[in-house]
Amino acid sequence: MVCALGESEALCIVRDLSTRLDGSTSVASVVTVKVPGSTTVRDFVHKIASQFRYEPQNIELVLSLSTGEIKLKESSEETLISSGVRTDDGSRNSFLLQTLKTAEARSSPRIKESKVHEEELNLGASASPTTAGDYPTYHIPSSLSSQEYPYTAGLIKQDTGYVGLVNQAMTCYLNSLLQALYMTPEFRNALYKWQYDSQNNSNPAKCIPYQLQRLFLNLQTSSKTAVETTELTRSFGWDSSEAWQQHDIQELCRVMFDALEHVFKDTKQADLIDRLYQGKMTDYVKCLECGKEKSREDTFLDIPLPVRPFGSTVAYGSVVEALRAFVQPETLDGANQYFCEGCAKKCDAHKGLKFTKFPYLLTLHLKRFDFDYNTMHRIKLNDKVTFPEILDLNSFVEVAESRQGQEEGSEGLPDELTVSKCDDSSTTDSGSALDDESCPGPADMSLPPSHDNNQEDDEGIDVSGSGPNHHENEKNRRHGLRKGPYLYELFSIMIHSGSASGGHYYAYIKDFSNGEWFCFNDTSVSRITNDDIAKTYGGGALRGYYSGAYSSSTNAYMLMYRQINDDNCDAIKVQDFPPHIKELYNELKEKQETDRRIKERHSEITKLKVYCEHPSKGMTDVKIYVHNDTTFAEVTSQAFDALKLGGLVAQADCRLVSYNPHQESIEVSFDGREQDIMSEIIVDLKTDDMLLEIKNPDDEFEVYQPGDVSVKVYYVDMEKEEVESPPILLRSPLCSSVGNLKDIVAMNFHVNLKSSNMVCVIEKYCNELHVLEDESSNLQECGFSTSNKMYVSIGPLEKPFLNSKLHMLIDRFEHVITLHLTLPETDPDTLARMSIPSLSAVQAAAAAKQAGDSATTPVEKVAAEPVVVNKACGARGLMLPLILTGAGAAA
Repeated sequence: MVCALGESEALCIVRDLSTRLDGSTSVASVVTVKVPGSTTVRDFVHKIASQFRYEPQNIELVLSLSTGEIKLKESSEETLISSGVRTDDGSRNSFLLQTLKTAEARSSPRIKESKVHEEELNLGASASPTTAGDYPTYHIPSSLSSQEYPYTAGLIKQDTGYVGLVNQAMTCYLNSLLQALYMTPEFRNALYKWQYDSQNNSNPAKCIPYQLQRLFLNLQTSSKTAVETTELTRSFGWDSSEAWQQHDIQELCRVMFDALEHVFKDTKQADLIDRLYQGKMTDYVKCLECGKEKSREDTFLDIPLPVRPFGSTVAYGSVVEALRAFVQPETLDGANQYFCEGCAKKCDAHKGLKFTKFPYLLTLHLKRFDFDYNTMHRIKLNDKVTFPEILDLNSFVEVAESRQGQEEGSEGLPDELTVSKCDDSSTTDSGSALDDESCPGPADMSLPPSHDNNQEDDEGIDVSGSGPNHHENEKNRRHGLRKGPYLYELFSIMIHSGSASGGHYYAYIKDFSNGEWFCFNDTSVSRITNDDIAKTYGGGALRGYYSGAYSSSTNAYMLMYRQINDDNCDAIKVQDFPPHIKELYNELKEKQETDRRIKERHSEITKLKVYCEHPSKGMTDVKIYVHNDTTFAEVTSQAFDALKLGGLVAQADCRLVSYNPHQESIEVSFDGREQDIMSEIIVDLKTDDMLLEIKNPDDEFEVYQPGDVSVKVYYVDMEKEEVESPPILLRSPLCSSVGNLKDIVAMNFHVNLKSSNMVCVIEKYCNELHVLEDESSNLQECGFSTSNKMYVSIGPLEKPFLNSKLHMLIDRFEHVITLHLTLPETDPDTLARMSIPSLSAVQAAAAAKQAGDSATTPVEKVAAEPVVVNKACGARGLMLPLILTGAGAAA
């Protein structure tokens, strides 16, 4: 899935305190996960359920907040952020997992296989073929039916046997191609046979085959649910910004194949790409009068098939129909007549393409992206184009014996009549030399259907069959269908979901070893059903004119077929790895073990940001790293040393409290827990921010309870007409009354301020000032929140308050911005470096201007040129000359 740049993540700690029926605790009592803030509640609940081995509908997650609890519903499509989950740096979100059905909450550890009757294994083998124009459904064996295992159920590797790929951000196109190549046994086996040689190859970090080899090895042996592709993309020469650019699958495939061919040169794998993916075709021109034909042979790695004929609004109904149009010849007549050397004149002719050899691995690219010349915008064609499971291309191949009398060679085609030469990557669109009657009908191109289906909506792969011998029966039956060398079996469907401006790629890929189909969608790997395959054809029911022509923008974009022959093989097993792959495998295992130990050590260490009102520096902060087994008293001592408070205050007069730096408020103190270890303290921390509080030697520390409110109290001196700063920070329970708060304020101010003559003004939302007059009201009723600002003065209160002197002083204080200026040295060298003219020079320039001197003086030139970067002083940015007057000005 395409991710947003810089998206914040939420750190979630989930605790399961439930027990099983036998009295044992859950699989894991605490799970810590990081998820994007945009994750829906439903996806989050499903993720946590899989971690604890629960069914999602049988659990409830409760988010603990200082203001209360929030229950997350499994069916909710709200994002975590909108549900109250915090994503700011250092925030921790505590969840409690509750089971709704204790007896049935746990998910079954194994999936029960369905029993298959013997007649189901032979389903479709004796069915009558379809007539022309009907498209059969696929019949692919599977161990699970769609009723037993829904597509939406996410699977871990232990269930599917496969590992996903992490989306670096907009690299889903890369992931789908990599999974398709990995699931191609011939490609994977050949890549494993290649051995990296440091003398002949570049830096291993920049060697694409080596990094691809490592990635495939990780996909085959890793116990993780998904692995990274970062090292591979770095070998492409991509930096982080290029990884964020969404590329085209076909383009990426060509680039990767070119790189592999370059590295494989002069090795046993030099012809790997040509051997597996290269086909051949003839580019020809045939005179319609004498029948003489001139041709040239070209190669291709994939066949691009237009979804619609040029200029048409009606799409081809199937891949077979598109292939037929691909080789349909173009007639050269009229002004475009061909000059035939045999006839010695211009004649009508056919120009087109003929396939002479199809590759072992056939790639069909459906050209769903087009350009609309009416709107002058790039568009995506979502038309329905069906494709068969078994594709018979024997009738499309030009037989060598029938080409007698043809003159071959590129020199036989004039430049003005030659179609664009096909490179090693692709072919060009053209017509066909095959007559319509020679083209096979759809019934010849695929297996007979096993049962009737609604052809409009239900075409697809039928995964209902299963059984121990079913896959072998299907394989033998397909080999028996061969009537030529070019019979192909579908094994990969690359899908694009979205529009021409962007979208998401994923792949449906077949496992050749057991015939099952899987959906590889970045980190997720799951089984699929026939309905999922049918939906990739595209099209669907028409919708209203205002919502677009088609209901679905998810459809097949690239198809991969493998030739059915006796050379078909399975992927190499771990026990059969070549020696150099076994060595690489051991290296990866050691690296994984090292990474695991490092991760464990990091998980045992907590990073704290400690703030402190330093006696000499003011508010400052330091970062410290503490082990989770360290006592809270030892952490306090470590923070005391890091802040360098020795000799300034006694350590006994310092303590650590939970702190919110954004609201500048203390959240909770940990009195009496000095010997608790940090892993127990962390549970009660909302963030990693703490404050080292310093008290006077004769005072006692105040106990801060969760839920208390912090109040910054400013004293307004009515006689001096000023607001004293800094304020005094006080704490009070939210249920406390205004009268009690006044008593606390009176005790902390060393002025003639009593609760009886005290005027209190609280600053509410949007700088709104509100007088606290009812002493019996509690703080919550008065609008107090976690952090508050309050002004006090000696009464009586002038009315109305908005016109009072007190309101004027507070309002002025609120809207005053204090700027702290550091004045430079006034010696001539410093002033010259900063381009600041002296006062005497400025005065001389002003006098000259008044005298009518129109010439620009040197001083004016200096003053008119702002300094953008002042290297000498280390200052950056635009600096304007500062003119000083008075005794401190430079003479």
